[in-house]
Amino acid sequence: MKKITQHSIALVIVILGLVVSCKDFEPAIPYENLKFGAYMRTIAIEPPGTFNLFDLANSRFTITVEYVDGAGGNLLDSYDIYGKKRRGTSETAEAFIKSIPRSAFSPDPGTGYLRATFSITYNEVKAAIGFDDSDVEGGDSFDFRADLRLTDGRVYNASNTGTDITGGAFFRSPFFYRVNVVCPVIYNLVGTWSTTASGDFGDGSGGSAATYTGLTATVVITEVEEGIYMIDDLSFGLYPQGYGDLKVPGRIRDVCNDLVDLGDTDHYGDPFTITGVIINENSFTLTWRNTWGDTGTVTASRI
Repeated sequence: MKKITQHSIALVIVILGLVVSCKDFEPAIPYENLKFGAYMRTIAIEPPGTFNLFDLANSRFTITVEYVDGAGGNLLDSYDIYGKKRRGTSETAEAFIKSIPRSAFSPDPGTGYLRATFSITYNEVKAAIGFDDSDVEGGDSFDFRADLRLTDGRVYNASNTGTDITGGAFFRSPFFYRVNVVCPVIYNLVGTWSTTASGDFGDGSGGSAATYTGLTATVVITEVEEGIYMIDDLSFGLYPQGYGDLKVPGRIRDVCNDLVDLGDTDHYGDPFTITGVIINENSFTLTWRNTWGDTGTVTASRI
């Protein structure tokens, strides 16, 4: 008991010492003199979040954002939007699109933070960047970035904001939005398809080692999201029947009835390049190639 009592007393003394030490060395931080950062949280993007190739004049990208700073919202000056048009790796010069002023924001009843809902219209983008409707195709995209301007002259954007803010699930403040140009889906490819193919067995270096014809198979297509599909075998029977190998699941995109790949690879890391056409709701054709040299020209009919 004596030992326990002595240890207990010693423990109490140590704890008291720590408490006193923390109290004695508490830093005097001049909170009132600190500069507060700021960010713009993405609350919602109004569907569909795309530009419709068949109705460009009425297309718009509408978003709700919420402004947060450490000064009760008093530092907000404006949220400035810049944009450029992209097709593959080709892109236009960036142009200023519009500025969302402080007056467009009002306190949200739920959070108390400043919120605004605004739209970027296709016509605004066309006028700012300078192009014609004939320059736009399905599969193009528009990249928008934002500068968050504060009343003290500071500017925040994706270049000077940490990934915890731009990519974090809580902050959701990317300062960047990509808007794709799409066509409304006319033919839905979901279902089971009978295919016939001819093509090449690859030689490993991208060339042909031998050819094949009349290869029949059955593939199943499921929808990933609107206009994007998963095919359970991108080789359309060549891998399992020609090589005794595994099927190659992968994705294709419907771009205004043209089929294109999304860069998926087989289990060896060889990427597939795919181009095709949807003929009607019951048939499509495509060609595919991988970097090994395998190829296929495929006709598909819905079962």
